[in-house]
Amino acid sequence: MRKVKINFISTIKQENVLKVKKEYIGHLIEKNHCYYLRYKDAEYGKVTVKYDKVTHTITCLWENHHVKRMVFSMEYVTEMLYQLPQSHLLLDVHTMMLNVDIFEDLLKKIVFAYQLKEKDDIFGEYTIQYDIRPC
Repeated sequence: MRKVKINFISTIKQENVLKVKKEYIGHLIEKNHCYYLRYKDAEYGKVTVKYDKVTHTITCLWENHHVKRMVFSMEYVTEMLYQLPQSHLLLDVHTMMLNVDIFEDLLKKIVFAYQLKEKDDIFGEYTIQYDIRPC
């Protein structure tokens, strides 16, 4: 387990464009051909970002979010469940881009872009970037 500084940048395009920048201190763990990036967010609680080097997929888990789990893959469309107060919304996750930078066996950067769709209607377009540096 390695302590890391995480720079997080997210762009959200729905009706408007919103850009979010945050910094975290977290941990990077490598185990069984996967990297796990873990940190705590004031709003969403514990967050885990898993990169699988074999399948080249990203899985994001949130402790306190309307979405508990999302999987990003360039190979296939995945689904996510968005919890609403009295029901839920099933959305398709279309990964448009997924880049991972590993240098000297250290995960340095994760960048991915995706669209959420309900049937064929685009719900939103998103880009997420994690820059990871040792503390």
